[in-house]
Formats: sequence, C-alpha cells, structure tokens
Amino acid sequence: MNIMKSCKSEARRTGDPPTGHLNQLLVVDSRFYPTIEPSKEGGMDDVEYRRAIRDAVESALLERMERPLTAEKVEATLAAAIGLTSHLDQWRATRNPHHVDMFLVGCRRMGIAPPAAASGDITEVAMLRMEDKLPPGSRTQVIRDAALEKAFILMMNLKFHGAPMAEAASKAARWLNDHHPDLKPTPYKASGLQRQYEKGWLNSEHEKALARVWEVEPSEKKRQLWIDLRAILPESGDGETGERR
Repeated sequence: MNIMKSCKSEARRTGDPPTGHLNQLLVVDSRFYPTIEPSKEGGMDDVEYRRAIRDAVESALLERMERPLTAEKVEATLAAAIGLTSHLDQWRATRNPHHVDMFLVGCRRMGIAPPAAASGDITEVAMLRMEDKLPPGSRTQVIRDAALEKAFILMMNLKFHGAPMAEAASKAARWLNDHHPDLKPTPYKASGLQRQYEKGWLNSEHEKALARVWEVEPSEKKRQLWIDLRAILPESGDGETGERR
C-alpha cells in the first residue's frame, strides 16, 4: 500500500490527521541512539543485547505479516520493533519497571511471544516484584514520556522539512491531544510543547543525528512523504495554542 495515498484518503474520509501510518514514523530510529559503554551481562554487552532483541522482534513480526511483503510493510515493521524494544533500553537507563511491562504488553498486542533474548530483564523485574524490591517508577510517567517522545520526533521531522518551530509545535500539540487526550495538562498547549522541545531536544544529539540521517537519505519518496504530511496535519485549535513568548 502507498503510505502517502493511504494518509490522504484517511484524512479526506475522517478529517483527522493521518496518524494510522504516522505512528509508524514516530519512533526513535536506531541511528539516533547515543553510543553507550558496554556492560557485560550473560556474555553480551549492551549493544549486542539490544541488537539481539530487536532482531528477534523484527523476525517475529515479519513472520506474521501478510504477504506479499512490500517496502512499506517492512519499513513499518522495523519501526515497530525499534519502538517496542526501546522500552527495555529505558528500563536499563531509568530502572522504571513499568518499561518492561510496556514491552510485554506491546508483544501481546502485536501477537508475538517475548523473545528469549529479553528473558534477563523480564525475569529480573519478576524477581524484584516477588521480593517486594521493585525500584520506584510511575506507569503514568512511562506512558507520558512515550507520547511526548513521539510528539518531539514529529516536531523534528516537520522542522527539517520547512516548518517553523511554532507551526511544528502546533501540529504536534494537535496530534498529542487527538491521540493522548488524557495526557496532562489537558489540552496540551503548543507553547508548552515548544518550550519543552527547546529545553531538551533543540540542538540535542537526537536532532543532530536526525540531521545526519536526512543529509544522506537517498529516497525522495521519504522526503516528499514528510512534505505532504506537513500540509495534511492540522494545527491546534485556539484553546491549545497557549501564550507564545
């Protein structure tokens, strides 16, 4: 299926943003991950561990995918695998056990078994839970951080394809409020989203890495996809704009 045609037909049919396919694009590409110091665990360092889990998830998802495979289907599958396995990266970084729960829920929703490569993290959290020694962590925070990360990735891509910061924040705020209506504050203000982006993501390693990706991206189709998405995505309403600085 042509992603752009599907996005446009969805927008015409419902009047909503083409988020069915946009969600597939709002993940942190593996090329965005910073280099991390290896820490040996079970004979496997962190980079090898992350790769093994992602490869296992990708293989499981591709096995379930309807044939014939297309480039768009494979790309969506790889993006889903990166997004899913990032929860285990976050568990290791933050020690919030709800990230492991989110990984397991994601596997269930996608119809795949958790890969054996992830058993170390899964059993560690189970043991800590049984021993009543779980590190502190908020389920709400995990869900909130995942939603905001997608909004910031949307802003980054819109900015790299010509959108001023205010426009990118407004479109991302509308997407956030449409698809995460319970996220606090409600509704999420474009101005607040812009301030958070400028504080944590502007000129960050994430943004620099994305710039390098687009500098070498050979596919005009991908570039045009984001140009078209910029035109299709609506901006936030008057009640979501907030006070601009």
